Amino acid sequence: MSQIQTDYEQVYVTTSRGVRVKCLPVAHVLEKARQQVVEDYPLPPVPTKTVEGVGNTKVEVPYTAETIGGEDVSEKDRIAWENHQNVQAQIQAEQSRRTLRILALRGVEFEMPDGWEKEHEWMGIVVPTDPSEKKYHYFMYEVVGNQADGFAIAKGINVASGMDKELLAQAESNFRNSMEDEKADA
Repeated sequence: MSQIQTDYEQVYVTTSRGVRVKCLPVAHVLEKARQQVVEDYPLPPVPTKTVEGVGNTKVEVPYTAETIGGEDVSEKDRIAWENHQNVQAQIQAEQSRRTLRILALRGVEFEMPDGWEKEHEWMGIVVPTDPSEKKYHYFMYEVVGNQADGFAIAKGINVASGMDKELLAQAESNFRNSMEDEKADA
């Protein structure tokens, strides 16, 4: 079971695998990464339809998941809706991917014992050669034993970052999505 401890304003989490990590403040890095994803993946506009409003005025109304399937929707609008949804999903996936990588590489400090690479190779697990990828690999395979560990680490990082309770809940939800996406890719 994961455990969060604070020692003299330092925040530590011991994961279910017995690894003790020191949590570091990275909220500013996460915000910059979020903004960069928004710049990297411009969201196309939601397609709209024109409806007649009060007093014969024309009003542009965006399609929703419920209205895009209507008989009066053009193929062009359906394609635009699908494109909008696909880009939105890409944005969410990329934000989750970058969040998890930042948390693993900048949000925690942990020791990687000698010999772990040889064990992984012996088990047939390819160990990356790039130092950042190697640390991330170790984090995912050896530090985080289960989803509760991921949540505890995210919470520890957010506590170390000085986040208020509402932001902590939102960040924990984002991390939950990141962990689910990463485990699905593994």
